Amino acid sequence: MPLVTGIMRTLTATIDIEAPIETVWHVLTGFDDYENWNRFTPKVETDGRLGDSVTLHVRLNNFGPLTKSKLVITQIEPYTLCWGSENFFIKAHRTQTLTRISERKTRYESREPFGGLLAPIIIWLYKTNLMRGYDWAAQGLKVEAEKLAS
Repeated sequence: MPLVTGIMRTLTATIDIEAPIETVWHVLTGFDDYENWNRFTPKVETDGRLGDSVTLHVRLNNFGPLTKSKLVITQIEPYTLCWGSENFFIKAHRTQTLTRISERKTRYESREPFGGLLAPIIIWLYKTNLMRGYDWAAQGLKVEAEKLAS
């Protein structure tokens, strides 16, 4: 079970995955396959390069429609993926990091700090849905990577 917390304006999710870090990274950066494992973000449109735009199709609740979120990839390097946006009203950058625990075990962490004028409102309105979504993504990544590693 992932550890999901919401402290101040930063939301995080952490889970250990019984798979090599290379396998987990392959799943995390295989954007065309998100629909197979990521219940929170089942569709990602991007070329996957630093500075590229990324459109996330996000499911904020069990039964609602997908919501589009347009962001920019601000970091993509071995074992760290970050996308986000910032303007006067809201600043948000979701960083997903993999850490090698052993040859066959990887820790996944998703961390998204929110800043800007509207951050308190965004957190108040969407914190529960976002935390549930981060949990869905972490669980899905774990299942998919462990399936590939077995």
